[in-house]
Amino acid sequence: MVRLLVLEDDDELRALYRRLLGPRYGVWLWSSREAGRLFELLAQGYRVPELGGFALIISSPWLELAPDEPCSERLIRALRREFPEVPVILAGRSPTAPIWVRLLAEADARVHGLFPVTEHALADLVDRLLGATVSPEGGI
Repeated sequence: MVRLLVLEDDDELRALYRRLLGPRYGVWLWSSREAGRLFELLAQGYRVPELGGFALIISSPWLELAPDEPCSERLIRALRREFPEVPVILAGRSPTAPIWVRLLAEADARVHGLFPVTEHALADLVDRLLGATVSPEGGI
């Protein structure tokens, strides 16, 4: 089964990812806490080959290691270095993408911004990136 790593704290978005993508893919939902631990390992130079099996990473651009210590940009850059072949979707409910997301997406063809995230837009982007048809009603 194709695995997706989702880094998200928003309960509504976690439910959307689980409902929309869960029937077709192995969806690993991680919070800021787990993402922060991963970032610390990558920042210290550790290799994490177990994560190499993911076909797609979906992340909130607003993850925090600790209160007022955002880590998303640094984490995504570290993940891109570690797994350059894995596409990344940075998604959120905001109507506009953060500037760093736009700049990173312009500089790296494997990074995609999705703002605001909707069922149909998410299904279309995952379909395009993974070559599978995801139904917004859930499943394929």
